[in-house]
Amino acid sequence: MNKSLKSVISSVLVIGALSMSITMTAPVAMAEPDAPSAITYSSGITIQNLNRSASAAIVIDFYDRTTGSVAKSHSDTLTAGASKTYFPLSVIPGFPSSFDGSAVVSSDQMVAAIADLRGDSGGVTSKYFDTTGSFAQGAVQVNLPLVMKANYGLSTFTYVQNAGTAAASIYVNYSNGTSKSATNIQPGAAAKFDQGADADLGVTFVGSAIVTSTQPIVASVMQVAETGAFQVLIGYNGFVDNGSPALTLPLIMGNNYGFYTGVQVQNNGPAATTVYLSYGPNGQGNTMAPVPEAPVVVDAGKSTTILQFNGGQWGEYGTGGNGTTATRYVGSAIVTNTMGYNLSAIVNQVCVGSKTACGVATVASNYTSFLPTAGATTIAAPLIYGNYYGWHTGVQILNVGTGTCTNVTMTFGANQVGAFAPVAETVSNLAPNSSSTILQFGVTGSNTWGTHNPEDATKRYYGNAFITGTGTGCSILGIVNQAGSLAVPVPAGDSLSTYMTFGAE
Repeated sequence: MNKSLKSVISSVLVIGALSMSITMTAPVAMAEPDAPSAITYSSGITIQNLNRSASAAIVIDFYDRTTGSVAKSHSDTLTAGASKTYFPLSVIPGFPSSFDGSAVVSSDQMVAAIADLRGDSGGVTSKYFDTTGSFAQGAVQVNLPLVMKANYGLSTFTYVQNAGTAAASIYVNYSNGTSKSATNIQPGAAAKFDQGADADLGVTFVGSAIVTSTQPIVASVMQVAETGAFQVLIGYNGFVDNGSPALTLPLIMGNNYGFYTGVQVQNNGPAATTVYLSYGPNGQGNTMAPVPEAPVVVDAGKSTTILQFNGGQWGEYGTGGNGTTATRYVGSAIVTNTMGYNLSAIVNQVCVGSKTACGVATVASNYTSFLPTAGATTIAAPLIYGNYYGWHTGVQILNVGTGTCTNVTMTFGANQVGAFAPVAETVSNLAPNSSSTILQFGVTGSNTWGTHNPEDATKRYYGNAFITGTGTGCSILGIVNQAGSLAVPVPAGDSLSTYMTFGAE
């Protein structure tokens, strides 16, 4: 349920993997000095105190990836229910001018954290952008449903962090039989595996990987393309729970103003199984009711891709069309399989450049599937903003309970950038397996956030939120999309990222 006193943030330009318990772990890096890439990376961390009645004392230890030692330790205090963002990491006094590594956040209260990774390239600031969240714990095996090399310009690099108490030997086993290893990785530190530069993966590779270790580990994967049509940064956290026979995906889209999704499903079982993907009710007044996808046989340890564009029921608008109310889908999905094996899955969200919602640049982000038992009465979102210099967030909430949520109420924390105090937003009568979107944008919801054209500075907000569902059998989870607005100048690049909410009971 990703709440803890300890948070692990895996390494890489604040690529985030946070292991939470009284200490969090995450891959985080200010720069990536050994990469031949033309991208200059910077990272930031946002930490939220999940206790709404007591202050939290926190300590952030940053581990250098090369030496494995603590390069910087920072102490701070978060008031009850509050969050704080450290971006760039240089806002921390005495932080190294160049850093590539990981972080561990310790606290005397339950905390949650996310890590933003941003890349500058070709004179464009924040051309690349993505977010990952913290882990509740590490494991000696981590599943990675999607790793790539030169797949339409996209390649991955992976940071694996030692969340244990002794030095770790780490092994990455790819679905094509290739193996890589790193030894003597110290507690809190991370190793980097660059699939894009791995000659053993051939000219092109699209597959999955299983990471094992002599100590508990966490991992973050970044998909990045510097050339071609998809110049994006897409990050996700590896699976430390070995998955589940059924998985929940709170946001699935097709023909949604240029947005579509792609689901990558990994079979963690000992033999082949047949995978099914079925869709929840359509939202926002759209009438399309997609039928379940055709079953796909997936071999042990391998993965498959199910796209919500082109072909079959999605084909009318080609590569991610704008759609109409009769062809547009915004909802959720459930993944199951015939053998009852554990599965892991990730969801890529993509908007093709020149479509209505994404403007000139193609934008993309990613989130990982939830276990069906991951719902909670109250969930937390460490970073929420609206009218923030062209940026806003949108929260997708899914009821995974057995009963209707009479009300789902989103309460906003203190504003860190102005006097505007958003009132609580409420969604009523959210049925089981149904989802709803609360946007911090435009005129939706109770706050009428402003038109964005020009930006309404009187409605500018930067803070956090707690979301609570009421009703017998109500249980919720969600994701948060961070996006740039077309009506206000934003970076001419991939201005979209996604993170998963945290249980806050």
